[in-house]
Amino acid sequence: MGYKLPTGCRATLTFFYTSDATGLDVTVCLANSKGVPDLSVIDVDTYIHDLPDVTNDWRVMTDEEIAEYLRKEKGEQEKALTVEATD
Repeated sequence: MGYKLPTGCRATLTFFYTSDATGLDVTVCLANSKGVPDLSVIDVDTYIHDLPDVTNDWRVMTDEEIAEYLRKEKGEQEKALTVEATD
């Protein structure tokens, strides 16, 4: 059923996909929602048809792949901040 968030709160759901053939990773975010949907009915595979057609082997990432993706993302953000600070 989901529920409405209190005033001043927003939720973002992020779906993580990868392609073994290309090594590409894609995230789909449903951002700034005022409520949280019933998570038990979300089927992340349904969003695969909306992904770029550069490959046909998109799949949902595993928990380990998501953790690695987030580590890389954080490292790239920190690197970009360092470059900006030294320019």
